[in-house]
Amino acid sequence: YELLKRIHEGNKATGGLKLVTLCYGIIGFIKFLGPYYMLLITERRQIGVIFGHSVYAVSKSEIVALQNSTVQCNIANSRDDKRYKRLMCMVDLTKDFFFSYSYNI
Repeated sequence: YELLKRIHEGNKATGGLKLVTLCYGIIGFIKFLGPYYMLLITERRQIGVIFGHSVYAVSKSEIVALQNSTVQCNIANSRDDKRYKRLMCMVDLTKDFFFSYSYNI
């Protein structure tokens, strides 16, 4: 908590920290034409256990833009960038994407 408070204080000039969503994990980062996007696991379901390690499947994911608030990016609003983002959102991670916090899959 103290670290988040210090980060917020240090970034107040650009808006500080804001809660965007709660998540269970980070799938990765992707960049199309504009800003980077972070792919997050927002819902999960336990599907089994391997050697005592819980294994989960993604139930829901979310893509969040990581924009620098001091730089206005016209490309982020471009038609092509929106198209690429829409195509990425069409990838069904709920079907064959599994993960574990304590066991390499």
